[in-house]
Amino acid sequence: MRRVRAEERRRAAEESRRQDRAWREHFKTTEEEFRAAAEESARKRAQQERTEDEEHAFEIKKCRQNMEYDEWKDEVERVLKRLQEEVAELKARSEGFR
Repeated sequence: MRRVRAEERRRAAEESRRQDRAWREHFKTTEEEFRAAAEESARKRAQQERTEDEEHAFEIKKCRQNMEYDEWKDEVERVLKRLQEEVAELKARSEGFR
């Protein structure tokens, strides 16, 4: 009877060790999967930030170009108006000489 109980305890201990190994292996796999998922998430987040930074830089460049164009356009309009005034003045002078 003692032998049977000892054998049962030995088998139970062996089964317990086997289950412990299985849990450790499962935990190790789960931990590796979690780590891999975290790394992938960080990589995607970094890529998204780079994309957003590039888009932001493009928008800033575009705005600056628009501002420069608007400034150039305003300057052209000022010069054109001044030239039109000078032409009108020259016409008035030339008519006065006739």
